[in-house]
Amino acid sequence: RPPRSTLFPYTTLFRSLLNRFQEGQTAIILYAGDAHTLVPLTEDAETIRTLLPSLHPSLMPVRGSRPDLAFENVIEMLNQVDIQNSHLVWITDGIDDQQVKPLQNLLSSQRHKLTVLAVGTPSGAPIVLEKGNYLKDTNNNIVIPQLDLAPLRAVAEALGGQVLPVQYDDSDLERLVASEEKDQGFQRSEERRVGKEGRSRWA
Repeated sequence: RPPRSTLFPYTTLFRSLLNRFQEGQTAIILYAGDAHTLVPLTEDAETIRTLLPSLHPSLMPVRGSRPDLAFENVIEMLNQVDIQNSHLVWITDGIDDQQVKPLQNLLSSQRHKLTVLAVGTPSGAPIVLEKGNYLKDTNNNIVIPQLDLAPLRAVAEALGGQVLPVQYDDSDLERLVASEEKDQGFQRSEERRVGKEGRSRWA
């Protein structure tokens, strides 16, 4: 198969996540220049799978990269159902340095756990669209995302989270699953002592 890091939509990655997380609620928020809820919180993983083939850059009418809008969207969603302790899985090809501080300010007061699945390489690669054309920016230049992990790590630290570069052998997802299982074991221990809190995931 082609390297997973060059595929858009990231359907293989989403399917792998769904296959590994069989319990709890999941939502999917997409973003570019704005943010859009593709799937609200649900336990119906099969419905999510049926929507994955439709993932495409053309779903987002505004070009750009505004992860802050996506995080605002998901925080509002979780607050509406009173979920204060969830696992946010952020799939991204990177952010600019100037985006770090606003994201830190937005996330630092939250209790959610954050895992960043970082897609790409330092040298970068173009994003191939469904008709074989390349994704272009507002100036009609081919977008070649270059992955810089430092800004992502700075944001993840605001939630005590982790950054996992996407790997061909799925070792990134295995580390994610191991981390989730460890946290769930700790949470079960805490629940026996102080009661139960809601949990969910966002990708």
